[in-house]
Amino acid sequence: GTANVTATHLWDGETEEYNIPYVRRLLPGQRAVVVNLVYRTQGFYVSPGNPKDIRDWKDLMDENITFVNREKGSGTRVLLDEQLRNLNLDSRLMKGYRNEEMSHIAVASAVARGIADVGLGTEKAALQVPGVEFVPLKKERYDLVFYKDDLEKSNFQ
Repeated sequence: GTANVTATHLWDGETEEYNIPYVRRLLPGQRAVVVNLVYRTQGFYVSPGNPKDIRDWKDLMDENITFVNREKGSGTRVLLDEQLRNLNLDSRLMKGYRNEEMSHIAVASAVARGIADVGLGTEKAALQVPGVEFVPLKKERYDLVFYKDDLEKSNFQ
């Protein structure tokens, strides 16, 4: 009840679906409208040439690889945590899991500066930050969600 509309890109590891399971859990019994805005690709930011050959989620457990994370609650962090949960991988074994940044650009920049070997984020940020390459992992659905009753209001039209 504190917002009229929200943007969301939350991946549910149990259903392997974006957003709808969260809408159902967070708005039980409510009629909501979900409008797809865009699909984008999530993946790893790595150093040019990918010298540590980081290709999938299990590679993040290598003790010689340092990760930089997104903040708790972000869609990218949810994707990571759900992937780790589904693969029975313990985040406590990831070097750098607790190192958090607040944006895709900040994560990609940390990799470009050599602070971390890998980070997770959108392809667009990889194109904006020199000194990183992108390893695609997952097509992500990015939606708007609002109450169906608001659909008739002029500002929603």
